[in-house]
Order: sequence, then C-alpha cells, then structure tokens
Amino acid sequence: MTAIQPYIIEPIWEQFRVLLPERRTNHPLGCHRPRIPDHVVFEKLAEILVFGCLLADRRREMLGYHAAPRTR
Repeated sequence: MTAIQPYIIEPIWEQFRVLLPERRTNHPLGCHRPRIPDHVVFEKLAEILVFGCLLADRRREMLGYHAAPRTR
C-alpha cells in the first residue's frame, strides 16, 4: 500500500519519467545486482519529501531491517 494516493503521484511520475536518461542494463561482467525500478525510487523519495521521515529510517524499512536499535 502506498502512502501517497496513486491519483496524486501518477501524473507527477509521468512528467518526471520523461526527464530520466535512458537506462543501460548491459554490464560487461554481468555481476551487479538488479536495479530498483525507477518508479519505486521516485515514490519513496516523494514520500520522504511529503512526510519528512528520515532517510535512514526509510532505508531500513526498504531493506527489511525491523530489529530494535541497539543502546550502549
């Protein structure tokens, strides 16, 4: 479920998508991880701008870290 409603984010995405450079996916060694789709990255950045959440918190959420922070 997205935090920003699709009727709000989709028109902005369509305008933004036109500005992105063409994606090159052929690496000579073929050893890199697959890219995160541009639409997913755009949606997460828009959420950060709208809701003001911390980038570190969003990164942990995207990577699946749900452990409690350590206190020393």
